[in-house]
Amino acid sequence: MYKIIFWVLRRREMESKFLRFLFKKKYDLEVGMYSYGCFDPNRFFKNTVIGRYCSISTSAVAYRRNHPLGSASLHPYFYNTKYKFRGAKDIPFSPLIIEDGVWIGANVIITPKVKRIGRGSVIGAGSVVTKDVGRYTIVGGNPATVLRKRFSQDVAEEIEETKWWLLNKRNLEELSNKKNSLFFLDKEKEQNDNKENLSALA
Repeated sequence: MYKIIFWVLRRREMESKFLRFLFKKKYDLEVGMYSYGCFDPNRFFKNTVIGRYCSISTSAVAYRRNHPLGSASLHPYFYNTKYKFRGAKDIPFSPLIIEDGVWIGANVIITPKVKRIGRGSVIGAGSVVTKDVGRYTIVGGNPATVLRKRFSQDVAEEIEETKWWLLNKRNLEELSNKKNSLFFLDKEKEQNDNKENLSALA
């Protein structure tokens, strides 16, 4: 029954409050308004908090626990109690916070060591993220390394002051038109940005 409901609600995943309520209740996965691509309990797990306005590829995954290397066997019978194997003990899910306005590209893997992905950051397609990502930072590769910052410190501070991620869609539209240069890049600047280390992003 849940699967049918989720399938229907995911057609409006950017704006459905009920879908967010269900995922929080059933999977302990918290997703902020307007974020999309993350409503999948097989890719994003419990103890994960995803901010607002995040763009996440449907092939990205954030693993929150590892197999127990100190055990004689690495099979889930020994660390996942849902299989009802006598003596098994659950390995806890590591917490993860993905802040607002993050873009996570295709086939990205986020490992259990990662605790926080900062606001406005970008993770390039195919990256394996093994450590926290700072705000407004572009990372890529295996393991993912910093490619560059998206903005100068002054521009980043100006963006932070707007707190745009807290606004609903209508109020954000009004703000973005008042601060046009922050939200709508001219074509020449956008083309130049895309030439700088962005070929891996998708």
